[in-house]
Amino acid sequence: MVSKQCDVSFLLQKLDNLEEIDLDYSKDLIEIPDLSRAPKLKVVLLSFCESLIQLHPSIFTAPKLRCLRLKGCKNIESLKTNICSKSLRILDLTDCSSLVEFSMMSEEMAELSLRNTAIHEIPSSIWCKSSDRIDPSRLDLSRCANLNIVWNRLSNDLMVLELTGCLQINTSILWLILDELRSLIELNLSECFNLEALPENIQNNSKLEVLNLNHCWKLKFLPKLPASLTELSAINCPYLDIDSIQRPMLENILHKLHTTDSEENRWHDINFGFTFLPGNHVPHEFDYFTRESSIVIPLDPECNLSALIFCFILSGRDGSYYHSLCCNFNQNGKIIFDWDEVVRAEMFTGDHVLLSCIIEIWDFEMLDYESDHCNISCEFMCRANEEEEWSTDGIKGCGVHPVYSLDHSLGLDGRSRDEIVELQSGAQSPNVSDQHLNIYINKLRHPTKRKRT
Repeated sequence: MVSKQCDVSFLLQKLDNLEEIDLDYSKDLIEIPDLSRAPKLKVVLLSFCESLIQLHPSIFTAPKLRCLRLKGCKNIESLKTNICSKSLRILDLTDCSSLVEFSMMSEEMAELSLRNTAIHEIPSSIWCKSSDRIDPSRLDLSRCANLNIVWNRLSNDLMVLELTGCLQINTSILWLILDELRSLIELNLSECFNLEALPENIQNNSKLEVLNLNHCWKLKFLPKLPASLTELSAINCPYLDIDSIQRPMLENILHKLHTTDSEENRWHDINFGFTFLPGNHVPHEFDYFTRESSIVIPLDPECNLSALIFCFILSGRDGSYYHSLCCNFNQNGKIIFDWDEVVRAEMFTGDHVLLSCIIEIWDFEMLDYESDHCNISCEFMCRANEEEEWSTDGIKGCGVHPVYSLDHSLGLDGRSRDEIVELQSGAQSPNVSDQHLNIYINKLRHPTKRKRT
């Protein structure tokens, strides 16, 4: 390994066994010498080499190079080659603010960051045409203010796409982008200030799990979202109709609850993510809610608790923000389980609602259903930074919705559990009306109807 403490002239010596070069923060480094004599080179770290102007062409032919990081090399204006790398998987050009020309190819590219560069387009030649090509799984184009064309240049197998702060993104362009992507798992559109609506074809992205829309100030409309979606964040989107969004996200949680309710998952937490939306009230479907920071809910002694869906109402606080949130669930003075989430959100412009879920974990087996006061106490708290103590300041209300287990083989009216879940997911059945479908879903949520407290 060659580190930044070494004289760069050492690189000109015999380098048969060299595997890593670390010259991060070498502010006087202007260029890299010929590396053709380093056939085992795997990692080159040149981040924040502010005087670096160009790379020696030999770096593009390194047969085992897997990682090249040039983050913060603000004087590099061009990075072009016609050579297709056989091994490069990670290429980080974040904050190369002068980079205008870019064309690099790799058969195994897995992570490419062009965040905050001055590029105008992504050339189609970046993806090597090879039968054993592994397409990039993560692409970061955030804050590429000059980027004009993205939709017909992206890999079909892209899994994570970052478009934060891309002001050219609107509904039409996003439709074209999403129409080409079928493996997308995570999409970040935060600070896309010109985005007024998500396109209808987003529902075709059946693998999408995480969608970030924070600070999309003009966003007014969300179409039907994929059932796979478990994390939706729309902080500071003041024009969104949250009632039309909360119910579909609740349905997604219920669908996932009952399709994963099996013995193999019985002892494991399942990540349901969260839904974070502007708003000031608990979803109407919740059985228990309050304007306080804590609530006590009764348990049905005849049904085993399978999950708890819960939500916070958070006040928009001037001059501050929420770093993390938590809730504690206890019975008879003992904490049964807890939940916490690091938010790292900027200052809220108004009240917001966070919705999440805890599924059956081993603690649920220890619940006392026999006592005279068979209930669970739930307390919600927050803090502005890691140094602060947890506090209820800023909590304007909360809600809890218990979900109980049903028989694993037969459901309602003699229907199998699979049939009920199929109905819940929206499949058509000529013998079941919409009214009956709602009844099935409601019974799946709570076999015994409870009163509001």
